[in-house]
Amino acid sequence: MIKINLIKKIGYGFGHGYQDNKNAHYGKKHLASLCHAINLGSNFIDTAREYGNGLSEKLIGSLDSKKKNKIFISTKVSPENLKFDLFVDSVLSSLKVLKINRVDLIQPHWPSDKYDLDEILEAFLYLKSKKLVRYFGLSNFPIKSAEYFKKKIPDYFKFMQDRYIPGDSTSESKINFCKKNNLFFVIYSPFHFFDLRKKHIIKLMKKNNLDHTKYHQLLLKYQLTQYNKAILIPRSYNQENIRNNINSENIQLNQIDLPNLEKIVKFNQIFVPLKDIKIFKGKNFIQNLTDLKNNQKHKFLNLTPVDLAKNMKKIKSKEVMPILLKKHGEKLYLKEGQARYWASYICYGKNYKIKSIIL
Repeated sequence: MIKINLIKKIGYGFGHGYQDNKNAHYGKKHLASLCHAINLGSNFIDTAREYGNGLSEKLIGSLDSKKKNKIFISTKVSPENLKFDLFVDSVLSSLKVLKINRVDLIQPHWPSDKYDLDEILEAFLYLKSKKLVRYFGLSNFPIKSAEYFKKKIPDYFKFMQDRYIPGDSTSESKINFCKKNNLFFVIYSPFHFFDLRKKHIIKLMKKNNLDHTKYHQLLLKYQLTQYNKAILIPRSYNQENIRNNINSENIQLNQIDLPNLEKIVKFNQIFVPLKDIKIFKGKNFIQNLTDLKNNQKHKFLNLTPVDLAKNMKKIKSKEVMPILLKKHGEKLYLKEGQARYWASYICYGKNYKIKSIIL
């Protein structure tokens, strides 16, 4: 069993970020890459019940006991299971597939219209009393929820998980909450937003005589400097990339022009009326409210807009992640954040000004 203070800063993530996690496939190459990461010392393993409909947990379960004793396993409970009985059943199913007696970290994955903090707490405490879980965390939940669990179970609530967008007030507020309360901040998809500035970062690296092949290592190291209890969970199945990711802690940032790097990677937020945002044509984009009603279970979204809308008014607007916009000529098009866009439309109407980042 890994002690919490021995968790390494570069973990191993099974999530597919913004892709369809439920239909993801996990096979031999994923097992090989996981074993490689563990052999190199990575010990925070992040998965979820829904990844591959249980396949990622099954893959972890196939590890021998020697390897399992070297890792800290984090799994999650899906939004539709955030009631007492369903939460408990989900964890019991995870334990069975993972082939372990106790999961190190359990996290509600996303808030939904069905969640109740008291029931989540009751379910966790029940599982804790049975010695089936060790620690509790929140994945993609607002700070208000974190304040509740920090007050109720300070000895067990130790993790918050979310993405990190440099310059975004939501990201900064969550990191600051973790700093204030001595929580680990687990960052998933740690390259996604930085890659939107990749050509500018590479240009700066070349100007500073840095090997541009160390691009991903530089990004991981930069994020680690934002908070000393950050854990990054990049997803990679290439063994060389996994080694490089783990070795990113050794990168020296004094070789890079940090003020310019921070200027490049930090996004500026603006507020744009929903009516001024255009929608790309294509099967992955909901076009209008009629289309929305016919696609409440849209497979490309982690949470449906209808579910998110039911919670929108419970969450402070500053805690909602910005949507991403792409400029074509004088027009702004929705690039990422459909659930937040349409949930805001449902709640507040077309004149609502939504927090946005223009790429």
